[in-house]
Amino acid sequence: MIDRDLITEVWDTIVKQRWRSLMTAFGVFWGILILTILIGAGKGLQNGLYATYKAMPPNSVIAKTSTTLLPYAGFEAGRSWNLTVSDMEKLNIAFSSDIKDISMLNLANDRVPVPVMYGDLVTNYMLIGQQPDACTAFPQKMLEGRFINERDMEESRNVCVIGNNVAEQMFGANSPLGKGIQVDGKEYVVVGVAKRSSDKINFGFKLSESVVIPLSLMQKSYNQGDAVHICNIVLYDNVDANTVTAGMDAILRERHSLHPDDNSALMLVCFKQAIKQVDTIFGGINFLIWVVGLGTLIAGLIGISNIMMITVKERTKEIGIRTAMGAQPQSIVGQIMCESMVLSAVSGLAGLCLGVGALALLNHLLGEGSDSFTNPYIPFWTGIISLLILIAGGLLAGLIPARRALKIELVKALSDE
Repeated sequence: MIDRDLITEVWDTIVKQRWRSLMTAFGVFWGILILTILIGAGKGLQNGLYATYKAMPPNSVIAKTSTTLLPYAGFEAGRSWNLTVSDMEKLNIAFSSDIKDISMLNLANDRVPVPVMYGDLVTNYMLIGQQPDACTAFPQKMLEGRFINERDMEESRNVCVIGNNVAEQMFGANSPLGKGIQVDGKEYVVVGVAKRSSDKINFGFKLSESVVIPLSLMQKSYNQGDAVHICNIVLYDNVDANTVTAGMDAILRERHSLHPDDNSALMLVCFKQAIKQVDTIFGGINFLIWVVGLGTLIAGLIGISNIMMITVKERTKEIGIRTAMGAQPQSIVGQIMCESMVLSAVSGLAGLCLGVGALALLNHLLGEGSDSFTNPYIPFWTGIISLLILIAGGLLAGLIPARRALKIELVKALSDE
């Protein structure tokens, strides 16, 4: 049963010393506010990185090449090289039971935007060569029309799919389907408008600001032979990507005479492994967040304990009179601990609510989020547990002053001025 007299006494004491109570509670308020914002920011970073990796098929291995840094097998450092279609065929044979699909992508003009013309409007965009299965391997969704198909590849048709920003800037509200555009001086027919399912993955270009043509046509038009710039090797979900990646790395290095320690020349990025690394990193980050946040809370609770010690000293005579009138020790202890708990709970709840509100506002301002930060929030049960820890800490913060109150001698208390 709730002791209304105790609640009234606690409230009256807090109100009478309102400025002291406010200053005491501010430390706890600030501590849980900081903890809430830190947890929310950590979740925002984690969600941003997860969105980056989860935008791709779950067991993807991205293969990219770069200039060699180490000399090897008679070749000097600084050699430029590319993966080839025959490389992918070799891997497909060697790991036929592990590889679900291989999708290849090329960029024209050394990754420099090319002029795109429609009517009198000329703008520069990236030109990309892709295969029909690129919609799955490099996730993108069609807003209008269709994507590159097998006949486009076989016949090297002069067709293209344009990004949504290209369509908006060049055609406005009109549909671009069936219209002819000039891309780097060649005529193409627009068959579709596409948008990346997630812009979190960055391959050095934005699909929304690119023009996509059949990979076979790209290789012929720009004398790329069977060179491939970027590959997404999609493995079956139950395959150990680390083992397969190590085998593919060895085959590719042997075929292109790459130094075994030249990690810059050939990069095979395993998404499952990358997600595990993110989990490990954020495990450490979350630990540090809790250490910092709880440290701030403890500092606030210590402040409450110190203020309650001062309060007990100031009320020595009152405590003596109550004892002389027959007040039970537990009622005195209960009042002091209750004051400490109320200060902690009210200030903690205010800080938690303000922190959640700040994260909600930030989430609203961010919209879909940036490439590395999205949807900052504090999990419901994390907030509840934080508040319960704070209330328990408030009780402990009042325990020492309460025990001191019990040790006050009656004669000394009554004679205290």
